[in-house]
Amino acid sequence: MEIQPNIEKSAQFGNLKFPTRKDYANYFIETGAVKTESEIWNNKSYVSIIHRHWHGEGRNGCIFALLAARKAEELGWYDFAIIGSITEIESGKTVKQIDAKIQEAIDDPTCEVLSLLFSKITTDEEIARLIVWLLKSKSIVLEDEQTKGDWITLALRTPLVHGTILSWLMAFGPYSYFPQTRQSPITEIAIRVKPKPEEQFHRLTKDKEVAHLADLPLDYKDEVMEKTWTNTLRRTRLILGEEPNQFSAAKTTFTLPKNVWLAFK
Repeated sequence: MEIQPNIEKSAQFGNLKFPTRKDYANYFIETGAVKTESEIWNNKSYVSIIHRHWHGEGRNGCIFALLAARKAEELGWYDFAIIGSITEIESGKTVKQIDAKIQEAIDDPTCEVLSLLFSKITTDEEIARLIVWLLKSKSIVLEDEQTKGDWITLALRTPLVHGTILSWLMAFGPYSYFPQTRQSPITEIAIRVKPKPEEQFHRLTKDKEVAHLADLPLDYKDEVMEKTWTNTLRRTRLILGEEPNQFSAAKTTFTLPKNVWLAFK
């Protein structure tokens, strides 16, 4: 199923408009694909379609990600949808499934990025409980936790190459307090599962001990990369409504209200 351009786009930033979680739900119902919203979030195929469409629209500000999402399979950006409530996730064997899926992605020579999609996680309590649950995994660790006023920032990492490299995880989701570039229709943990390539765009960090989503190889000429870099900075500032900061930076996986995190950690 391909989402058509006539989908409602309720989120607006300047001249840019993007669909929200509710817009996607209304679209699937109005087109007759489903009768109820719950059918969408119970369907892994629909969840994957929405995930790629949202990134392909460029709401996260990064035009490199926009281009990658539009040819995700070709570039090795895969997703894994976890269908279930937070209670079902906590009580099942999903931790082992997550570990296995991450390791599979690390070992798969065709996979560059793995996005874990949690279609039914939408509330403050659920996201806090999900993070606690994720940290029981062997493949995800908490590298840093900082308090900034009423907020907590969490930096989650996935060890690569026997722990000699740490991949910076990036989270997205339908939470009003997330930076605007992270406010996606589906709770997502995106993981770069490969070390940096030998050749990189010159503006990217060259620290070989860390791996970023931005390290995903894109086969574009230097002049295209430069223009895309400039446009990404402009687009990100427009959507954020401010300069990038600690809350929206790639090194931060989650920003949560302090009282929410402390209640469940």
